[in-house]
Amino acid sequence: MAAAVGRGYLKHSDSAAAAPLMVLQRHPALGLLAATVSYCPSYFPIWGNGRTFSWEPYLERTVPAGSEEEWSVDYEFPPPPASAPAARSKL
Repeated sequence: MAAAVGRGYLKHSDSAAAAPLMVLQRHPALGLLAATVSYCPSYFPIWGNGRTFSWEPYLERTVPAGSEEEWSVDYEFPPPPASAPAARSKL
């Protein structure tokens, strides 16, 4: 069950994940979005209010001196509608 926090809600997993995480999220304007993390989240809160919500998978590691650790979060967005103007970049 989610706990009330101010004017919103917070829910978190009760244990660390056993596998890397994939989240599918519906968006009212964009459709279905996907996000995949390359790690098993050690903590995974989801919070929200009347306007928005967010999922936040935490990576907790102790990396010894001289060692390296890699992780990633990949997002997939649906293609824009054919009628949408192309995005412009200002450099």
